[in-house]
Amino acid sequence: MIGLLERPAVRRRVLPFSVERYHKLRDLGVVPVKTELLNVVIVEKMTKSPRHTLLAHRLLDRLAVGLPPGCQLRKEDPLTFATSEPEPDIAIVLGNMETYRDHHPTRAELIVEIAVSSRRGGSG
Repeated sequence: MIGLLERPAVRRRVLPFSVERYHKLRDLGVVPVKTELLNVVIVEKMTKSPRHTLLAHRLLDRLAVGLPPGCQLRKEDPLTFATSEPEPDIAIVLGNMETYRDHHPTRAELIVEIAVSSRRGGSG
């Protein structure tokens, strides 16, 4: 799907969404809750497999042990950028929860997106 959007002829026909417009449509209930804004395109979030969840929690636990002071570990929480509002599996941002009372972080020290795939027809 994203590859298709990289074609100039298709990209010119896409109605780009700003972060503000995305928020308004989501607040009105026009955009489903299980979506993200990625490079001005609204994308439906994928479901997470049990293996994905296990890996995310293992990594979260390991990162929490060495988290430097003044940093916050976030799981599946939004980050707001100029053309996107992704919800990465894990992110480390500066500040604490009160820092982001009125807005999402606009940068991160680390962003982790976990991709799990399986081989079909094989053992394992």
